[in-house]
Amino acid sequence: MSLGRERGLRLTRASLVRLTAAAVAAALLIAPRCAVAQSDPAPSPAPSEHSSEETRTTWAGRVKAAWDLSDDHKWKDAEARFDALHHERPDAVDPLIGLGVVARGEGRYGVARQRFREALAIDSTSEKAKKLLKDAEWDRPLTLELEAGSSATQGSVTGTSGANAVVPVNPTLSLTGRMEIVGGGDAIRGVFLNPASAAVRQYVVSAGVIARPTESLTLTARGERWMPLGDTAQNYLYLEGALETSDHLVVHATASPIAARNGSPQFGGAVEYTVRRSQVLGFEFSQGIRQAEFDARTVAHVSYAVDPSRSIAYEVGVVRDIDRRFSATTGIGSFTWYARPAFGIHSEVSDREGQFASRSATAGIVLRW
Repeated sequence: MSLGRERGLRLTRASLVRLTAAAVAAALLIAPRCAVAQSDPAPSPAPSEHSSEETRTTWAGRVKAAWDLSDDHKWKDAEARFDALHHERPDAVDPLIGLGVVARGEGRYGVARQRFREALAIDSTSEKAKKLLKDAEWDRPLTLELEAGSSATQGSVTGTSGANAVVPVNPTLSLTGRMEIVGGGDAIRGVFLNPASAAVRQYVVSAGVIARPTESLTLTARGERWMPLGDTAQNYLYLEGALETSDHLVVHATASPIAARNGSPQFGGAVEYTVRRSQVLGFEFSQGIRQAEFDARTVAHVSYAVDPSRSIAYEVGVVRDIDRRFSATTGIGSFTWYARPAFGIHSEVSDREGQFASRSATAGIVLRW
């Protein structure tokens, strides 16, 4: 080996030794810093409310808690929860739907419809909001019915007119009112004050209350004052309790402790059986506790009502007065059609054969809010 080549190899080896020593020293200096960095990692970015599983679970849990309160009909607490959720996420649909359900449960039907519309404005594809809005459109318990017609009794035709109203105070209490001008009594209700005044117009004023202390129990009280021209006014009081014992059966108990000066207090009962979802069979009877001057001692009423849709309803029935002195049979029929949830038309006819024979027909409009 030549001297020049030997010197070159020595230089190269020396260089490699120096480079290796420098690399080892650098590694020893850098390693502690890396260890510190690995033991204390940089904090991860704040979770996005759309990407963090924890955030989604928290939101879902709060929404579920609000719905649980609503399902238990704890309306005030549920409303506070849904309202807080709505203010936190104004663009979320669930809180708005929940606020609508609460408003509907509290009887604030106009507010409920507005909430469901707001939900659909955010998400027009929400099937839940669509269905609830469709149902809420028919929640219009404030009803005013205006009608006019005629009745024929003992060969005399008399014009009739009237107004009936149902005014809700809250979801469990409603008030009723009625003002009518009738002729020949009321064949459907079986009210005949005096045969001598049967063809004379009679003015009727009625007021009542409907209470629903539970979802299955309804209590009704109604007072009426009949004021025939040229005769003494007569007063009536009607009491009724209805209990829904199952999805198919409703049982009624009725009483009329005040039944005009020449009438008789009565008691009775009724049952309504739902054959199908839209078909109801009814049977009602009443019994006087003594003989009355003009009223039959026993009255039986059989009816068949059909509601093929929310916009159509009709009913047919037969009323039988059972009494040796005042035997009679009355056929009745009614039909109601709603052009829209807030407006409809109603008609009713009756034909009474036997004692106090008469016929009547009325038609009118129904307004609902």
